[in-house]
Amino acid sequence: IIRQVRSVRMVTYEYYKDIYKGEAEESTFDKYVIEAEIEYHNYTLKPKKMTDDLLKDEKSALMIKTCICKMIDNLIAGAELLKLAKLSDKKQALGVKSESVKDHSISYGNTSTSDTEQDIHSNNIIIMNRYLARLGLLYRGATNV
Repeated sequence: IIRQVRSVRMVTYEYYKDIYKGEAEESTFDKYVIEAEIEYHNYTLKPKKMTDDLLKDEKSALMIKTCICKMIDNLIAGAELLKLAKLSDKKQALGVKSESVKDHSISYGNTSTSDTEQDIHSNNIIIMNRYLARLGLLYRGATNV
């Protein structure tokens, strides 16, 4: 089943690593490529045939694949921020506002995990607008497809 799933991905790890020059390890990539492609499909809401046709055109394929890769990187960075936000939430729940160890001190802000999740989602929308708007994939009106 895993081989079948990988064969239908719009972006492979090889593309991500060799062409896009992404830095994530393969296991991390595998986790987030699915999430990025689901979000892509949720926002484009176009027939799969339209995406398939666009992927045949070199320039359009570059824009779609770059969008997916940027979203993967955003999701990975966001996951790290979520870990920090959850740690901050736990410390704030315990009443800790800041901590100091020797010459290193940390102050915890009021960022919550829901704010961080919204920021990740907002960044993905910005990425999709940047790379997909010209392709007509974000247009919600009627088409003759």
